[in-house]
Amino acid sequence: MRRAAKYKRISRDREGRQLGIQRQDEDLDLLAKRRGLTIVADYFDNDLSASAYAKRPRTDYQRLLADAREGKFEVIIAYTTGRLTRTPREFEDLIDLAVDYGIEFEFVRSPSFDLR
Repeated sequence: MRRAAKYKRISRDREGRQLGIQRQDEDLDLLAKRRGLTIVADYFDNDLSASAYAKRPRTDYQRLLADAREGKFEVIIAYTTGRLTRTPREFEDLIDLAVDYGIEFEFVRSPSFDLR
């Protein structure tokens, strides 16, 4: 059994209804089922950008990284790579997670790859 964490993010949710988060959630559940993953953690940052110019912190993203380092799961699943991050520095953090902690990444609409 491989334990997985879902991460969902929408940059803009003007109405605050989290509809994009809900759509991602459904697709991530299907991905987990196809890959034989057991979801053990769920993180989301609604109405928050992941660009290099973003000013507001993504608290669930930071919690996701900390929990990955603590060994709470082996796989992070997200809708696309851009839902996790859009900055080179943060991509390097994901590589560190893969190399140092064996974390794998699976995506609904981006190619999945092994960063180890």
